[in-house]
Amino acid sequence: MTPSDLEMLAALLDERLAGIPLTPSERAEALCIALGVDCELSAAARGVSAQTVRARRRRLRRKLERTNRPPGHRPGVN
Repeated sequence: MTPSDLEMLAALLDERLAGIPLTPSERAEALCIALGVDCELSAAARGVSAQTVRARRRRLRRKLERTNRPPGHRPGVN
């Protein structure tokens, strides 16, 4: 993947995530996920623990789930 490919993917991801209140770390982790980077490699690249990366990914997943729910959605209710 070339640097311009990465820039294009990052721009598309930013467009898709627009309006979702993500921290810079969560945005960076979203790009890692899109690239298929695992927690351990992401952690090593950022100088943090894999546990930190997993926590970021959990927060990111929760935020994305909240924004993708249909109006009136109530978890656990059919």
